[in-house]
Amino acid sequence: MPGFQKILVGFDGSKGAEAAFELALEIAGRFGASLEVLAILPSPMTDWDPASPEERELLRAPLERCAARAREKKVPFTERIQTGDAARRLLEAARHGQYDLLVIGRRRLARAAYWILGSVSEQVIRHSPCPVLVVEPSP
Repeated sequence: MPGFQKILVGFDGSKGAEAAFELALEIAGRFGASLEVLAILPSPMTDWDPASPEERELLRAPLERCAARAREKKVPFTERIQTGDAARRLLEAARHGQYDLLVIGRRRLARAAYWILGSVSEQVIRHSPCPVLVVEPSP
């Protein structure tokens, strides 16, 4: 079947990520595709990072909303939470998961932060084995 059958969404709970999820959900519904949300938390700075469970908890409500929206639209949905570099984790998933489309939201970094950190979306666009759709959040 032509079109999209398997869509990956990078998710961090931001407005851009939520906009990316909503667009990916619409695309999945139109093509009868499955949707996987990959939430990525930054790596802990030490072997024991007390913030990590709290950060996972902060993602719980947005991920539950995603799952509920997918059920409403009758779109097959799975989710995973990983830690590490966001661009690297998304690219690994895209390479190994045989996705037809990778959808990510764009976060508007301040110019200084952008030059120091780079852009996850830019790195993913440059190295992804599948098409990438970058979604701008609404103002």
